[in-house]
Parts: sequence; C-alpha cells; structure tokens
Amino acid sequence: MFPKSEIKSYKIGDNYLVAEVLESGNLKEIRNDIVRINTYVGNNLEPTVSNLYMRVGKKFSRLIGIGSPSKFAIVNDDLGSYVVYSGVFEKVQYYIIFSCLESVLLYQVKLIKNPGVEVELFYGLDVSINNIYAISNNEAYVSQYVDHKAFKEKFGYVLCSRQNSDNPYYLESGIIGNNSSYSIDGFQFFGLDYKFTNVPVALTKESLDNKIYQYEFGYHALQSEKLTLDEDKEFTFYSCYNPSHPEVITKPLYFSKVEEVFNKVRNRSIEVNNKEKLELRFSFDDTVKSNVISEKEVNELFKNID
Repeated sequence: MFPKSEIKSYKIGDNYLVAEVLESGNLKEIRNDIVRINTYVGNNLEPTVSNLYMRVGKKFSRLIGIGSPSKFAIVNDDLGSYVVYSGVFEKVQYYIIFSCLESVLLYQVKLIKNPGVEVELFYGLDVSINNIYAISNNEAYVSQYVDHKAFKEKFGYVLCSRQNSDNPYYLESGIIGNNSSYSIDGFQFFGLDYKFTNVPVALTKESLDNKIYQYEFGYHALQSEKLTLDEDKEFTFYSCYNPSHPEVITKPLYFSKVEEVFNKVRNRSIEVNNKEKLELRFSFDDTVKSNVISEKEVNELFKNID
C-alpha cells in the first residue's frame, strides 16, 4: 500500500462561490460547484499565478503565499471564514483581508503610514471561467474562448470577461479606489521571458499596457494609482462572478453589488495571533538553468540517431 498524503487547505466562501487556500497561503482554486474561475490550480511549491504585488520604487514583491513576505491566518466571524495576510516589504507594513462572499472576491489591502514612501499595488487573476473538466483538458483552448472588454469608469478601469464556448459564465474585476492601468492577458503581464527570469515583465514597466490582447492566457491585471503613505491607506481589488450572462458585454454591471458586499466585510478584524508561514527546504523561486549545448555536442551525444 502507498502512504496517504493529504494536502492541508482551508475554504472560505458560501453556496455561491468558494475559494480554497493552501497551508502555504497560496490560492488553490476558486469554484462555483464544478465551474472554476481561475485557470491554474495552485500548489505549495511555487508562487501562485493569481496574486497581489507591491512595488516600492523599482523593487517589487508578491504579497500572497510562496515567494512573499506574508504570514497568514484563517479567521471566523458572523459572516463566515476569511483570510488575513500580513508582512513587511521595503519597510512598508501591510495587511490583506481576503473575503469570498455572495459571488464576490475582495482583497482589502491596508498600508500602514510611512511618510515619504510611494507604493503601487497590482492585482492579477488568471481567468478561464469554465467547468473544471474542460480547463484540465486544455487550458489554452478554454482561455481563447473568453471574450474580454475593458471600460473606463469613474474610479478607473473595469475588466469584464465572458466565456463563449460553454455556458456564458461571466467575471468582472475592478478596484474600490482609483486604478491607473490594466492588461487582460498573461503574456502581457508575465512576458515571454518569464520562464527564464521568473520576473513578471509588467512590474518592470511604468504601467500596464491598457490594451486588450486576445491570446490564450486570460489574466485580469489592474494597477493602482501611486499611493503616498503620509497616512494609513486602504485599497480594495474585487472580482464578481455571474453563472449566466447571455447578453453581449456593453458595460460593467455589478459595482453596486460589490459595494454592498464590501460594506458587509469592510470592518473585518486584522488582529489575529496564530499566523502561519510555510517555509520550504528548497526554493523553487528561481528557474532551472543549464549550459548552452553546441551543435557539435548534440551530434556526438545522438550520433546513432538518423
């Protein structure tokens, strides 16, 4: 018999939507029954594709899970369970409250006063919005059938996506605050060299592309305005799911619903004592590198192959 290996995880949410978080703090998946919002299932060995990032000057860091400075805790209140992440990056202390309630995902980012320091925040969520069997069979195929639209609203850009290959599942992402730019595809955000550098190319640029690229890696990315920490600041990213949106996307529809849910959770406590951080014995943050092999070496190694 083989030993049983169970991966510890925590679930937050309700009958509308459930987010599963691993013991590393990584997001594993976001689901409504058999429909999964995110494309790639998270694990405990490498940073999760869906993440928040902070940039201070030219330095940047993930804020969630593996490869981040964060510890996390699962907290319960009258509305259910939620996650609190906390840490320090470049002397900037932060707290993140991750809530999943009534088909709305909310990341409330609280930044502690640090006079003279400017901070930018980035939100990224891989988007397939389809049943888990279709996604597992071919992520790129499923992703290419998601139609994306971006709208400039009062507080910045709102990203709207609808699945066209199956049921018309729908996702809308934005910010409660002000955002300055967006991108809609993972190749825009991570870049083609990510497999070599492990650095999202978008974080090395002044802003995101503000263009809709319809490739095969749907990825809602939003960049905040620059925040000067002369006082405590709070910023909230959201994504709202609808299981059926048969109409053509012409405008964002769910900000009032998001506000309603936000008002229910906005005062959730960040005061927790049992914070955890999974430490890996080996780091998988860096990519595997090898020496360049010459044509002569290839011919010598494989000389018996016609």
